[in-house]
Amino acid sequence: MVRGLDLLSAFWRHLSSRLIKRFDPLMTAVEADLIQRQRHVDFSVFGAVPLEIYVETKEQKYLDMGKFVSDRQWENPTPEGLTSETRFWIDDMYMITAVQVLAFRATGDSKYLDRAALEMVTYLDKLAAGERFVLSRSGCAVLLGAGQRLGSCGNDGVAACTA
Repeated sequence: MVRGLDLLSAFWRHLSSRLIKRFDPLMTAVEADLIQRQRHVDFSVFGAVPLEIYVETKEQKYLDMGKFVSDRQWENPTPEGLTSETRFWIDDMYMITAVQVLAFRATGDSKYLDRAALEMVTYLDKLAAGERFVLSRSGCAVLLGAGQRLGSCGNDGVAACTA
Protein backbone atom coordinates (compact mmCIF):
# COMPACT_ATOMS: atom_id res chain seq x y z
CA MET A 1 0.00 0.00 0.00
CA VAL A 2 2.80 2.42 0.88
CA ARG A 3 4.46 1.82 -2.50
CA GLY A 4 1.18 2.67 -4.27
CA LEU A 5 0.86 5.91 -2.33
CA ASP A 6 4.48 6.79 -3.14
CA LEU A 7 3.77 6.26 -6.84
CA LEU A 8 0.60 8.31 -6.67
CA SER A 9 2.42 11.11 -4.87
CA ALA A 10 5.22 11.12 -7.45
CA PHE A 11 2.69 11.15 -10.28
CA TRP A 12 0.82 14.07 -8.66
CA ARG A 13 4.07 16.05 -8.30
CA HIS A 14 4.84 15.33 -11.96
CA LEU A 15 1.42 16.57 -13.11
CA SER A 16 1.68 19.62 -10.86
CA SER A 17 5.08 20.55 -12.29
CA ARG A 18 3.75 20.17 -15.84
CA LEU A 19 0.79 22.43 -15.02
CA ILE A 20 3.07 25.10 -13.58
CA LYS A 21 5.41 24.86 -16.56
CA ARG A 22 2.47 25.42 -18.94
CA PHE A 23 0.96 28.18 -16.80
CA ASP A 24 4.04 30.27 -15.96
CA PRO A 25 4.45 31.87 -19.42
CA LEU A 26 1.06 33.53 -18.83
CA MET A 27 2.65 35.37 -15.92
CA THR A 28 5.04 37.17 -18.31
CA ALA A 29 4.41 40.37 -20.25
CA VAL A 30 4.86 38.47 -23.51
CA GLU A 31 1.91 36.11 -22.98
CA ALA A 32 -0.20 37.93 -20.40
CA ASP A 33 -2.49 39.18 -23.17
CA LEU A 34 -3.65 35.60 -23.71
CA ILE A 35 -5.58 35.81 -20.43
CA GLN A 36 -9.11 37.04 -21.02
CA ARG A 37 -9.89 40.14 -18.97
CA GLN A 38 -13.57 40.21 -19.84
CA ARG A 39 -15.94 39.77 -16.90
CA HIS A 40 -17.72 36.55 -17.74
CA VAL A 41 -18.13 33.25 -15.94
CA ASP A 42 -16.57 31.35 -18.85
CA PHE A 43 -13.38 33.40 -18.46
CA SER A 44 -13.43 33.73 -14.67
CA VAL A 45 -13.18 29.97 -14.15
CA PHE A 46 -9.57 30.45 -15.25
CA GLY A 47 -8.92 31.79 -11.73
CA ALA A 48 -9.11 28.23 -10.41
CA VAL A 49 -5.75 27.39 -12.00
CA PRO A 50 -3.52 29.92 -10.18
CA LEU A 51 -5.38 29.24 -6.95
CA GLU A 52 -4.70 25.51 -7.22
CA ILE A 53 -1.07 26.20 -8.07
CA TYR A 54 -0.84 28.44 -4.99
CA VAL A 55 -2.25 25.67 -2.81
CA GLU A 56 0.52 23.41 -4.15
CA THR A 57 3.45 25.90 -4.10
CA LYS A 58 2.53 28.71 -1.67
CA GLU A 59 4.01 31.20 -4.16
CA GLN A 60 2.35 34.61 -3.70
CA LYS A 61 2.12 35.48 -7.41
CA TYR A 62 -0.39 32.68 -7.97
CA LEU A 63 -2.49 33.71 -4.99
CA ASP A 64 -2.54 37.32 -6.20
CA MET A 65 -3.79 36.34 -9.65
CA GLY A 66 -6.38 33.89 -8.32
CA LYS A 67 -7.71 36.30 -5.70
CA PHE A 68 -7.98 39.02 -8.33
CA VAL A 69 -10.33 36.83 -10.35
CA SER A 70 -12.33 35.50 -7.39
CA ASP A 71 -12.78 38.97 -5.86
CA ARG A 72 -13.64 40.53 -9.22
CA GLN A 73 -16.54 38.09 -9.54
CA TRP A 74 -18.20 39.83 -6.58
CA GLU A 75 -17.29 43.48 -7.28
CA ASN A 76 -20.84 44.28 -8.40
CA PRO A 77 -23.09 41.67 -6.78
CA THR A 78 -26.79 41.38 -7.56
CA PRO A 79 -29.31 42.58 -4.96
CA GLU A 80 -29.54 38.92 -3.84
CA GLY A 81 -25.79 38.88 -3.14
CA LEU A 82 -24.88 36.71 -6.15
CA THR A 83 -22.10 37.42 -8.59
CA SER A 84 -23.11 39.55 -11.56
CA GLU A 85 -21.82 36.63 -13.67
CA THR A 86 -24.83 34.55 -12.60
CA ARG A 87 -26.74 33.27 -15.65
CA PHE A 88 -28.52 30.23 -14.19
CA TRP A 89 -26.94 27.83 -16.64
CA ILE A 90 -26.18 24.45 -15.13
CA ASP A 91 -22.42 24.51 -15.87
CA ASP A 92 -22.07 27.81 -14.02
CA MET A 93 -22.86 25.97 -10.78
CA TYR A 94 -19.42 24.42 -11.13
CA MET A 95 -17.52 27.29 -12.72
CA ILE A 96 -18.50 29.96 -10.18
CA THR A 97 -18.26 27.80 -7.07
CA ALA A 98 -14.96 26.15 -8.10
CA VAL A 99 -13.14 29.48 -8.12
CA GLN A 100 -14.66 30.56 -4.82
CA VAL A 101 -13.97 27.25 -3.05
CA LEU A 102 -10.37 27.27 -4.26
CA ALA A 103 -10.02 30.86 -3.02
CA PHE A 104 -11.20 29.63 0.37
CA ARG A 105 -8.72 26.74 0.29
CA ALA A 106 -5.93 29.16 -0.61
CA THR A 107 -6.76 31.88 1.93
CA GLY A 108 -8.88 30.33 4.66
CA ASP A 109 -11.19 33.36 4.34
CA SER A 110 -14.77 32.14 4.83
CA LYS A 111 -16.22 34.89 2.60
CA TYR A 112 -15.26 32.74 -0.39
CA LEU A 113 -17.01 29.70 1.01
CA ASP A 114 -20.06 31.81 1.87
CA ARG A 115 -20.20 33.09 -1.72
CA ALA A 116 -19.95 29.58 -3.14
CA ALA A 117 -22.64 28.27 -0.80
CA LEU A 118 -25.05 31.12 -1.58
CA GLU A 119 -24.50 30.69 -5.30
CA MET A 120 -24.98 26.90 -5.17
CA VAL A 121 -28.08 27.01 -2.98
CA THR A 122 -29.64 29.69 -5.18
CA TYR A 123 -28.87 27.71 -8.34
CA LEU A 124 -30.34 24.54 -6.84
CA ASP A 125 -33.48 26.36 -5.69
CA LYS A 126 -33.97 27.96 -9.08
CA LEU A 127 -32.97 25.11 -11.38
CA ALA A 128 -34.34 22.06 -9.60
CA ALA A 129 -37.70 20.97 -11.00
CA GLY A 130 -38.87 17.85 -9.25
CA GLU A 131 -36.53 15.01 -8.49
CA ARG A 132 -35.15 14.25 -11.95
CA PHE A 133 -34.98 17.49 -13.93
CA VAL A 134 -32.63 20.39 -13.79
CA LEU A 135 -33.43 23.36 -15.96
CA SER A 136 -30.40 24.11 -18.06
CA ARG A 137 -31.49 27.27 -19.78
CA SER A 138 -34.64 29.29 -20.00
CA GLY A 139 -37.45 26.85 -20.73
CA CYS A 140 -35.13 23.94 -21.42
CA ALA A 141 -35.11 20.90 -19.12
CA VAL A 142 -32.38 18.27 -19.07
CA LEU A 143 -33.28 14.86 -17.64
CA LEU A 144 -30.52 13.74 -15.33
CA GLY A 145 -30.27 10.23 -14.01
CA ALA A 146 -29.18 6.66 -14.74
CA GLY A 147 -26.41 7.89 -17.04
CA GLN A 148 -28.89 9.51 -19.40
CA ARG A 149 -29.02 13.05 -20.65
CA LEU A 150 -32.18 13.70 -22.60
CA GLY A 151 -33.24 17.23 -23.42
CA SER A 152 -36.73 18.55 -23.77
CA CYS A 153 -37.30 22.03 -25.13
CA GLY A 154 -41.03 22.54 -25.39
CA ASN A 155 -43.64 20.23 -26.90
CA ASP A 156 -41.47 18.61 -29.57
CA GLY A 157 -40.25 15.72 -27.40
CA VAL A 158 -36.60 14.98 -27.00
CA ALA A 159 -34.49 17.68 -28.63
CA ALA A 160 -31.17 19.37 -28.30
CA CYS A 161 -31.13 22.28 -25.90
CA THR A 162 -29.78 25.18 -27.93
CA ALA A 163 -31.68 28.05 -26.37
